Amino acid sequence: MRNDIENKVENNNYMLESVAHKDALKATITLHNFLLQYENTTLDLFNALRKVRDEIQKTINFKRKQVSLESYFTKAS
Repeated sequence: MRNDIENKVENNNYMLESVAHKDALKATITLHNFLLQYENTTLDLFNALRKVRDEIQKTINFKRKQVSLESYFTKAS
């Protein structure tokens, strides 16, 4: 049993590759279109996905503006 636990811990050590905001935004749109195909998809799931997409879009829009250091940390928190 101890070997199984050690194997599971070892398998969780993997590197996440970096994903651009633009790619993440495309993925949320693709996921939304995918979920539209199913009758069992709830409104709560669509709302959660919309919130994620909105946050990604805000980050994209915010990074395009030249802002002061104070305003960057104010909006980030």
